[in-house]
Amino acid sequence: GRFDDAVSKRIGDDQALGLVDVFDPGLLAISLNQSNTALYIRAFGQKPRRQPGAVLEVILRVWISSIYGDNWVTKRASTLHRKADSANQATSVAAQRLRHGREGESETASGRIRLDE
Repeated sequence: GRFDDAVSKRIGDDQALGLVDVFDPGLLAISLNQSNTALYIRAFGQKPRRQPGAVLEVILRVWISSIYGDNWVTKRASTLHRKADSANQATSVAAQRLRHGREGESETASGRIRLDE
């Protein structure tokens, strides 16, 4: 699907930049997206519902360690740099909205944004 294609492209682009080891980005994209779907259903599709922040922490851990390696999970910062683009900003906004319940402000690569826009 489109999400699998988008994730696969990002991983492939990062592989081309030397930021990610070489492996099949399409298969990893499918795996990560299916994992997200299952987690969302279990965390939010029944009661008691899980806290969004806890779910986000798990998603971040799985995605970051799967794509970039375990060493980047605990640092919360990296030396992995690519030019900021609209896809990065959209991903950052989505993560921040989940973390902050759509309220407040957050810093992104393109500057300060309102999360309630």
